[in-house]
Amino acid sequence: MASKPDVTLLVKRNTVKVQINDHQKYKAIEVIRFIEDQLGEDSVLACVPGRDFFDVTLINHDVAKNLANDGLLADGAGFHCKFIESRIKVVSFMNIPVYINDKDILSKLKFWGVIPVGEINRKCFDFQGKRKYDGTRFLKVEFPKEVASLPYATTFDGVSYAVRHNDQEKVRTWIILYRHYIEVGHWALSAD
Repeated sequence: MASKPDVTLLVKRNTVKVQINDHQKYKAIEVIRFIEDQLGEDSVLACVPGRDFFDVTLINHDVAKNLANDGLLADGAGFHCKFIESRIKVVSFMNIPVYINDKDILSKLKFWGVIPVGEINRKCFDFQGKRKYDGTRFLKVEFPKEVASLPYATTFDGVSYAVRHNDQEKVRTWIILYRHYIEVGHWALSAD
């Protein structure tokens, strides 16, 4: 007698977390419509709402990979998507002046032990028909198993800036500053 495939593992492998913060605006049926408009009819098997996301199970791994890689573009907005067991997260550096070099950001990421898997993007807004930079830079990075989260802040040129990523956890950091240790609320060692 042949054994049955592990359907639970298969379904988990095909499940993507779609980050949607406004459940008042978007219901499961609308999320299904958005995804099927993008990926094809009957591509969604299940759509389960969470606190600020929907767990969407798709018909196969290739379709799920398309959604995780491309994200969801719908209703004039883009929604971050990732496999539920993904080590890839979107990291944002907030209110960074234009004179801070992208190489400085990549250096911080390397120091923290995470691996960039995409280009650094600059968030822009429209001002009288022209795109203006708003100070937010973001990119996808891969977290190795030994890194759970990044610090909530870092410094460039002696000024502190916020760092955010999806699934960010509260951890503790020790910063070495002029050979004194100062507790600031996260685990990590800062070379600033």
